[in-house]
Amino acid sequence: MSFLEQCEEQFGSKDLYNVLNVSKDASEKQIKAAYRKMSLKVHPDRVTEEEKALATEKFQILGKVYSVLSDEERRKVYDESGCVDNEIDSDIFNWKQFWSSRFGNLNDAIKEFTDEYWGSEKEKDDLKKAYEEYKGDMNKIIQNMYCRALDHEQRYRELIEEWIKAKELPNYDKFSKETKAKRLARKRKYEKEAKHAEKNAKVFEKEMGDSISDIASIIAQRNEDRMKKQEAFLDQIAAKYVKPKKANSKKKKPGTSKKKSP
Repeated sequence: MSFLEQCEEQFGSKDLYNVLNVSKDASEKQIKAAYRKMSLKVHPDRVTEEEKALATEKFQILGKVYSVLSDEERRKVYDESGCVDNEIDSDIFNWKQFWSSRFGNLNDAIKEFTDEYWGSEKEKDDLKKAYEEYKGDMNKIIQNMYCRALDHEQRYRELIEEWIKAKELPNYDKFSKETKAKRLARKRKYEKEAKHAEKNAKVFEKEMGDSISDIASIIAQRNEDRMKKQEAFLDQIAAKYVKPKKANSKKKKPGTSKKKSP
């Protein structure tokens, strides 16, 4: 399966801009912010063991999408051809280290993002969209909300009830007729998930060590290799199309050059 097919399978689109929910003319800053937001949602260290394999695949895909759209040269190639090169192998490249090299400590990034997101209009829009997409199924709604927390379900429910009352949203049976037993089971599940995510975050932070400097070296080497390829290509063009200058008729006689005294 090609990389673009993986994007379609996991994110519903072969268009890299659609995967990050940005426009084609998005700035570098907008692309970085979109990648940060999406990757926080699926970061493998923030999910349960059951969700880890799928989260890891999505996290790797997002990393490669960002590596293409954040690189001026690769983005231009993609925009013009619709193709993505295979410069980075998702199965080998360490996307966790790549993420940390861009955004630093995971826990700090999550806190900064959640402080801005919780209670914002963006969060409310996301909640409305999730409610309608999943027809009031709170399990799926909560699972697909950014930065969900154990005490947020009641807040979500109260907001949705207000919107239903104001006729801004339809009243789905899955929401209004959900049993207490189902709510309790969900609460237990997310309590377990929260403990697991906290444990994984601490392990991730401990294992990072000096890897940020290591990843910086990898990126620097990639840039150097790219420059060498570009120079080689220009040399080939020059050899084929640029006529060499005529040699200077006045040639120095052998042995006439002055040697510098030691």
